Amino acid sequence: MKPIFKLLLAIAMIGGAPTMLPSCGGDEPVDDQVDKTALNSAIATAEALTAADYTTESWAALVSALSAAKAVARDPGATESEVAKALSDLNTARGNLVPRTDGPDPTDPYADLAAYDPLISYVDFAANPGFKLGLAVEPVSSLVNAGTTRDIVLENFNEVVAGNAMKYASVVSDGGTMNFSDVTRLVAAARDANLSLYGHTLVWHSQQRRGYLNGLIGPKVQPTSPDFGAYALKMTNTEVKTDNYLTQIMYTLSGFLTEGTTYTLKFKARATVACEPEVFLMSTVSGAAQNYPGTVAIGTELAEVSIQVTPTHGQIDRFSFNIGKFQTTILLDDISLTAEGSDENLILNGDFENGNINGWSSWQSAAALSVEGSDPVEMTAEEKREILTDELERWIKGMMEATGGYVKAWDLVNEAMSDTAPCPIRTDPGNEPGSFYWQDYLGENYGRVAAKLARQYGGDDLLLFVNDYNLEGDWYADNDKLKSMIAMVERWESDGVTRIDGLGTQMHVIYNVDPASQKRHEDAVVRMFELMAATGKLVKISELDMRIENASGQQIPLASVTAEQHRGMADYYEFIISKYFEIIPPAQRYGITQWSPTDNPNSTGWQPNQPNGLWTTSYQRKPAYAGFANGLKGAN
Repeated sequence: MKPIFKLLLAIAMIGGAPTMLPSCGGDEPVDDQVDKTALNSAIATAEALTAADYTTESWAALVSALSAAKAVARDPGATESEVAKALSDLNTARGNLVPRTDGPDPTDPYADLAAYDPLISYVDFAANPGFKLGLAVEPVSSLVNAGTTRDIVLENFNEVVAGNAMKYASVVSDGGTMNFSDVTRLVAAARDANLSLYGHTLVWHSQQRRGYLNGLIGPKVQPTSPDFGAYALKMTNTEVKTDNYLTQIMYTLSGFLTEGTTYTLKFKARATVACEPEVFLMSTVSGAAQNYPGTVAIGTELAEVSIQVTPTHGQIDRFSFNIGKFQTTILLDDISLTAEGSDENLILNGDFENGNINGWSSWQSAAALSVEGSDPVEMTAEEKREILTDELERWIKGMMEATGGYVKAWDLVNEAMSDTAPCPIRTDPGNEPGSFYWQDYLGENYGRVAAKLARQYGGDDLLLFVNDYNLEGDWYADNDKLKSMIAMVERWESDGVTRIDGLGTQMHVIYNVDPASQKRHEDAVVRMFELMAATGKLVKISELDMRIENASGQQIPLASVTAEQHRGMADYYEFIISKYFEIIPPAQRYGITQWSPTDNPNSTGWQPNQPNGLWTTSYQRKPAYAGFANGLKGAN
């Protein structure tokens, strides 16, 4: 361990070493209506105390009371009775502190947390070559920038995984453009820190761009003819007039043309009666800004037409086709206006593929103006499959290029199985706004498609995993979800080509304070590892973290978890990790990733108000850290 970090840990651990309570400094000032002087004074007094001087139980009570007191102190709307109660509870908890007389509590195996070394030091790499001990990082800046999270990663782990940055919706916009900047930053940071980076995830139903993907496979308008696109601009002059200008079809530009610059106006057109419309340049702000560059000839057969125009005024921002002398209907498509030496089309709606005439108008409604197209036609299943395969290829190819070969292991398919026994492959329930179920269109063998593309663009040496949650769920009769996942992988591989290298079990587990319920949890964990080991594939604990529930199955919020319950959670961590090493053969041990570094005291985000980390929010080691370490130590 680096000396400076060991010193910081020594003064920041719960129990054993001096632990200063987290200060409330830096909070936003509040406009209090109730006098909180005494409460703030009591908070300051409590924050000056250190955990090492008191027993674990009494210290935990003080931490809980202090947290509640600080919440009241920060609340500008707190009542006088709430302030009084918070002060009383805090003083009571401080008065009930039990001093230690002989150092760390000898009955508490998790008291002296500072005595533990970094987690990575407990991995026996001689027995487990290539073993990955990972941590999820979110946001990317927490690894890129110097700070406590980065220090924790460098001290304790040899692999990282992005919480969100490598997911489809984090890279692909609503319009379909891809931005891999966070991915490339993460790759660079991992490489600089000599950390491996695990890829999460290539195919998933959640965190997708549902609108964009559905748009790719939505009903399509058929071309108005083989010569035009799905839509064309249709303009009709119903009677012959005395002058062309009496029927004008106009387009308004987004800015002024440059005086003296030559522009080319080009389009495809045909008419029911041959005609020679005049092209007219004009201004929306000045009646004097006008030009008549000339006429264009439009026949009854489709032809490409063009004319060069050079504005002689600096306020030209509109042009028109004047057709008053011709009783005809004209179809126009692919209209462009480009300056000499430029490819930029100044006509934003020149192909009409959005099915509207935005930007176009008829002067005094003298001409009937519309888009011409057929009714939308639903794509066939094969057409949808082909389009989505192309999009999946675009996504996987882009991700492999962005990671530049640095990422060697991936969650190929994430959370494929449904939650209801016998847990077949999921399908779209129709009520998840941010989801898109690729398997509904590519078929149940969609993993074959994804694996082929991943190896095509990432190399055949990639390690590809199928990952899911609740594989240890004891509410299934006999680990049904895991059995269905294994059967799915076997189907994919039955073609003799597809290869899935590993199985990932997320393990967002719950510790139950009821011994009988907890025993069922643990038995299911053992069965899960036995089933996974029997496949011969690599096994990864991919997203380990833990919540706690009471005997009635209700989750216990972070602020209410007792010291004894924290120790119970630590024991469960030790059980899970030790059983992994006991049951999974060495050649199949890919590694273990902790998903939540710290607890989440907030009401939003991942697992809100839960004790799901190995560290507190102020980066103090928890008993869970010791349980995790003991599990690794036991493997030795």
